Amino acid sequence: MLRYWPRFVAACRRRYGDVFTLRIPQVGALVYLDDPDAIKTVFAGDAATYHAGEANSILTGLLGPASVLVVDEEVHRDRRRLMLEPFHRDAVARQTALMAEIAAANIATWPVGTSFAVAPRMSEITLDVILRTVIGASDPARLAALREVMPRLLNLSTFQLFAIGTPRLQRRWPWRGVRRRIADADRLLYAEIAERRADPNWPPVPTHWPCCCAPPTKTAAE
Repeated sequence: MLRYWPRFVAACRRRYGDVFTLRIPQVGALVYLDDPDAIKTVFAGDAATYHAGEANSILTGLLGPASVLVVDEEVHRDRRRLMLEPFHRDAVARQTALMAEIAAANIATWPVGTSFAVAPRMSEITLDVILRTVIGASDPARLAALREVMPRLLNLSTFQLFAIGTPRLQRRWPWRGVRRRIADADRLLYAEIAERRADPNWPPVPTHWPCCCAPPTKTAAE
C-alpha cells in the first residue's frame, strides 16, 4: 500500500467496485468514489455536510491550522472571500506576461530530438509561477533556494507523509528529514515575509492581498 499506492487503489476498485473504504492507521477512514455522479454530489453538496477541511486535516502538520484547505463552513467561507480578489480575471490578466516569460524560459532548456519526462518540467513551471506571482520572491539567491527546497518538501513519499499527519513523528529518526525540510522552507518564506513587512512601498496595489488573512498596515505575501 505504501509503495504502490495508485496500483493498490486501482486493485481495490476492481475488487470492491465504485465505492470502497480504506481504514488506515494514523489516517482514519478514506472513502473512495469512482462514479462521476457520486463525485459531483460531493463537490456540489452542502458545505455543512461535506467537510473538505476535515478531510484534509492530515495536511495541518504541513499547512498549519489556519490554511483555507483545512477549515470548514463559516471560517472557510470568510477566508476564501479574502483570497478571491487576486484571482479575479483582471488581477490574473496582469500576471500573464510574467507567466509566459517563466514558461518560455523553462521551455528554452528542453532538449530537442531527445525524449524526456515532461511532468517534472511542467512542475518546475508551476512552482516558479507560484514563487514569483503568489509568494512574490524576487531576490535571486532566495528564489534559487526556494526552487531547491520546495520540491523536496512537496514531493514526500507516502511513508514520509505519516509525519505530516502525525507531527510528533518528526521527532523520531525515520522522519527527522521531514522536519528539516519544513524548517528550511519556513526559514526562506518567513524571510520573504519579513522583507515585505519592512518595505514601506509594498504592496504596489494595496487592494490586492495575496494572502488568506486580513492585512495589517504592512503585510506580507503569505
